[in-house]
Amino acid sequence: DTPLMRLWYKRDGEFQLPKSFVTLDLVSPLAYSDPVCCNLTSIWVLLLRDSLQQFAYSAELAGLRWSVGNAKYGLSIAIDGYDEKQHVLLEKIMEHLVNFHVDPARFKVMKESHIRAIRNFEAEQPYQHAVYQQAMCLSDLVWTRCQLLEAAHSLTPEQLTEFTMLLMRRVHVEGLMFGNLTRERALEVADSIEDKLPKDATPLLAQQLLLYREIEIEKGSWFLREIENSVHKSSCASVYYACGVRRVRQNVVLELLAQALSEPCFHVLRTQEQLGYIVFSGIRRSNGVQGLRVIVQSDRHPAYLEDRIENFIRRSQEYLENMTDEEFLKHRSSLAAQKLEKPKRLATRASQMWSEITAQVYNFDRMHVEVEELNTVTKDELLEFYMKHISPKSLERQKLSVYVVSTAEGGAGNKEASEENDNETLQPTKITDLVDFKSRRRLYPNPLPFINIPRKGAHCKL
Repeated sequence: DTPLMRLWYKRDGEFQLPKSFVTLDLVSPLAYSDPVCCNLTSIWVLLLRDSLQQFAYSAELAGLRWSVGNAKYGLSIAIDGYDEKQHVLLEKIMEHLVNFHVDPARFKVMKESHIRAIRNFEAEQPYQHAVYQQAMCLSDLVWTRCQLLEAAHSLTPEQLTEFTMLLMRRVHVEGLMFGNLTRERALEVADSIEDKLPKDATPLLAQQLLLYREIEIEKGSWFLREIENSVHKSSCASVYYACGVRRVRQNVVLELLAQALSEPCFHVLRTQEQLGYIVFSGIRRSNGVQGLRVIVQSDRHPAYLEDRIENFIRRSQEYLENMTDEEFLKHRSSLAAQKLEKPKRLATRASQMWSEITAQVYNFDRMHVEVEELNTVTKDELLEFYMKHISPKSLERQKLSVYVVSTAEGGAGNKEASEENDNETLQPTKITDLVDFKSRRRLYPNPLPFINIPRKGAHCKL
């Protein structure tokens, strides 16, 4: 653990294979500081993948899989497979990162590919637009595709060269090495990575490495975000019920509720009412906050779809109240069995540990901790959770609806809105200006870490 790098290491004693999993996050506040930098990061990753293809065949022969990607926090590198030559491939990738040179011809190709990918999102399914709009409403900082597209056209190779040099000098590396590795070898690899970073690299401060946070919807409120889609005939309604910050007890109760309602939701909305082929209910987790989400994609108007979703939610109270103790225990034991199921692959186990590290929660024994908590949950507690967070009768319910209305030929946007339920006493507050909406809302805190780990980054000694 140094000002520039933090490495997590664990020797595999479970799978007993000559393999290991190495993943690195190169975290920098520059990567998502504005739409230009966000675009440059994406194009940089495309060019890196392109230049590293020369090693792809050799890596495959050595039994190695690798990936380079980008996210809001920066760049990510993952290598999975036989451990003998992993360090060689990792060094090659780091060399390409630090000593990156832009080929103007390839830059033009990748820039066009990036712009095309942004534009092609318009043709994605309506439910994907609903998920995207929901994230736009709830994330404290997110650049819209319109902003990214506008900024992408003027990018130049010179900008990318300057950007990569600056980012590699303002970066913090966090990594995990898990598998058939000794502690000494892991430290050698960590030293070689840090040695490859520019000598004039400046350690990031702890404040620059804070996680993004989620917008908090006021208790008892209902907001609606409505957009149009001219590509698909289908429309979509997504309804989200926020349940607060992730904590062990809340996690297992929400998961138990989601499991109990999953089959009835599909049966009622898909099989009985035949609203559409895509009917989904489950948990949405983002930035340490969680909630229950129901999505229905259909040829019907989203207002009608939401009315049917709310009708199902209303009837769920009776379903939960009439659930026998035997049915409740069956749901509880089924969820416990899912949690305790051992991963089939080493990479899956490593991904579980890595998700705890990136979320800065560090609950590495989550499955056993949560199952112990789950086994003490009662049916009355489940019903109480439903009545507080999900039930239409609750005065504390926090609800966000997203409508994707089709304006294509034959779409619901061209029909009379007679399907909408005008008898509702409570009408939603429409979100028309995202910046204004977010600026007037509080943010949820980040989840508390399960174990006390010092914050990464440089700290002032004053």
